[in-house]
Amino acid sequence: MEMKEDYTVTDKTWTVKPITLPKVIGGYRLGKQISNNLQFTMTHKPIWLHRQMMRICFGWYWFDVER
Repeated sequence: MEMKEDYTVTDKTWTVKPITLPKVIGGYRLGKQISNNLQFTMTHKPIWLHRQMMRICFGWYWFDVER
């Protein structure tokens, strides 16, 4: 079996770009408690109807990130 290289190095200098995290607006929490909950964050705020339906149907509450 022959190994084929899919990349080529043309220059010996490496540039490292800093990693930036996305700006978090808020997210959903399972339950009303602040600690010990499952949560996920989002980079955009859903419309009012989506937030209400997530709360009514699934029990996920929206929270805004305080800055």
